[in-house]
Amino acid sequence: MAAVKLPLALKKNVRDNFTNKIEELEERLSADDCIGAPWKVAIEPTEIYPHAKEGSYGHTNLGLCLYSYVDDAISRLKSYRESSGAEAMEQLNEICSGHTLTMALDESKKFNYCGVVVEDDRNLKIVFSPGCLGVNIYDCLETSKLKDALNSAPPTEGAGVLSFIAKGSIREKWDPNIEPVVEKIRKILDWPEMEVDPNWEEVFTALKTAKDDGDKGVRDDFEEVLGYMHVQYFDGFAGQLEEQGFEDPDYREGIQAEVTAAKVVIRVIDKLKERTYNECEIEDGVLYLQTTPKNWGANTYDCAKGLEHKL
Repeated sequence: MAAVKLPLALKKNVRDNFTNKIEELEERLSADDCIGAPWKVAIEPTEIYPHAKEGSYGHTNLGLCLYSYVDDAISRLKSYRESSGAEAMEQLNEICSGHTLTMALDESKKFNYCGVVVEDDRNLKIVFSPGCLGVNIYDCLETSKLKDALNSAPPTEGAGVLSFIAKGSIREKWDPNIEPVVEKIRKILDWPEMEVDPNWEEVFTALKTAKDDGDKGVRDDFEEVLGYMHVQYFDGFAGQLEEQGFEDPDYREGIQAEVTAAKVVIRVIDKLKERTYNECEIEDGVLYLQTTPKNWGANTYDCAKGLEHKL
């Protein structure tokens, strides 16, 4: 829909309540407690106004309505930074490299009332459904919508295969929790050199490929729980070491003689050799905790069951 000329009274409303406050909004949007990088607000009131229902908030008070959209977006972004950390905002800045907040009608009809998407030019765009301008403004950048928008954006150059949500899961669930698990494994085996490898990219690729190919057994939330589940696999490995008696000197000697790479790796394969949900395998001096796409995340405690019989 083409831009239109605003009625005179509304034009003043827009100037007083929105246009004259854009600089203030941009400063708050760019502040260290929000996005933490220079951003612009590029919303054209004359392009938004034609979508306002007669007599609605956006129709009678367009300036304050637009200000509220940006003001609430800033509030949501600040909350997201507080909950997810500065690194999450760095990723947002990389994905939304246009560093501009825009707004338009949700022509794709993806959302019931409103939401947010990443445009092809890598700007962050607030969208509202037909007839819903001014409705549920605060929900536009609700955390799940923001994460989905960033996750659905085209991959940036050099970003690797991991999605935005998967990276967040690793940052929030793996990074703070894995070290005590590794120390427990090393203590049981009396093996300070032992390392664990979550094998992120290969596992993620295997799960995503299976999901995209229609494997209904793959968890819908595998991206969200990736970090958590891999902690559970290695915690389960530690539990199996205790259960099978690997604190015994002979057992320690046996595993060190076979697992010469001093490394335990998670991997996802098409078909298991021995067990139903998962199993362990030693290849080229590496101990693999392996499962299939549809069984990834199931019975994580049992992955190293029977390890003593492989040594």
